[in-house]
Parts: sequence; structure tokens; C-alpha cells
Amino acid sequence: MAKQKKGKTQNNIGTDEIKRHMSVLMEHSDQQIKIIGEQYGSIIKKLDEHDGRFARLETAVMDNTRDIKQLQLQTRELQVGQEEIKQKLNTVADNHETRICRLEAKVGA
Repeated sequence: MAKQKKGKTQNNIGTDEIKRHMSVLMEHSDQQIKIIGEQYGSIIKKLDEHDGRFARLETAVMDNTRDIKQLQLQTRELQVGQEEIKQKLNTVADNHETRICRLEAKVGA
């Protein structure tokens, strides 16, 4: 019987050693999982910040697009007005040219 007790003691020591080793591994795994969880939380926070920034940028782009369209319309209106002014100036210049030619013809005659 003494031999069996000796064998059981070695077996218990082996089991205790395995339990202690498994406990250390579990503790290490728990620490690693905690670190991963903290990193995940940090990443989510950054993504939320970027979502906010993208939303603001999207709003700014939409505002700028609207403003550009308004400026394009105003530019077209100015171009139309400029064309009308050119036509009136040409008409006035033609009228003045005609009047000057008539005056010159009268003075020269």
C-alpha cells in the first residue's frame, strides 16, 4: 500500500501543477481579453468621432454645392446683362456714326 500512496502523491502533485498552470494561463488570457476590450472601446470611440467629422464635412460640401449653383445662376444672369449692354452700346455707336456722317455731309456740302 505504501507504493500506491506514493503513486497517488505524485499524481496529485502532477494534477496540482496542471491546475496551477491552467490558472496562470486563464489569468493571462483574462488580461489579454481585457486589453482587447479596451482597444475595441477606443476604436469605437474614434470611429464615432470620425462619423461626426464626416457628417460635418458632408454638410459643408452640400452647402458649398448649393452656393456654387447659386453663383453659376448669378454668373449666367450677369452674362445675359452684359450681352444686352453690348447690344445697346453697339446700337448707340451705330446711331452716333450715322449722325456724325450726316453732320459731316452737311458741313462738307
